[in-house]
Amino acid sequence: MREYLTNSNFYLKIFSVDPDFKAGRLLNLTMENNHAFITLGFPHILPDSAPINWNKNNFNSTKIVISFQFVKNISVANISLNKTGWFEFNKNTKQYIEVIFCGDAGNVNIVCEFISIGGIIPYNE
Repeated sequence: MREYLTNSNFYLKIFSVDPDFKAGRLLNLTMENNHAFITLGFPHILPDSAPINWNKNNFNSTKIVISFQFVKNISVANISLNKTGWFEFNKNTKQYIEVIFCGDAGNVNIVCEFISIGGIIPYNE
């Protein structure tokens, strides 16, 4: 996913490689104006370069909010929270990226201009 991200320096700094998105659970899907946000929970997965205070506070899991900006098209079907899914990315034109999230959590298809990380939150599972 990292090759599609814009303005996501903190994510790129603490994750040397993307987490296994097949291990992520769908926690939230939000749409606002022409933006969409998917929050995934990664139980028992922390970034390889997590901030020191995350370890001091004994966090053992990470939530990642993925922001899809300037959405041209979105379709949602059969959504189930707390189930797993995975991403597929296709750069279908110079301007748009097609993102498909599918799996036990349902199906979301988003066509947007930019993808960024809207938040990285440590928590305990």
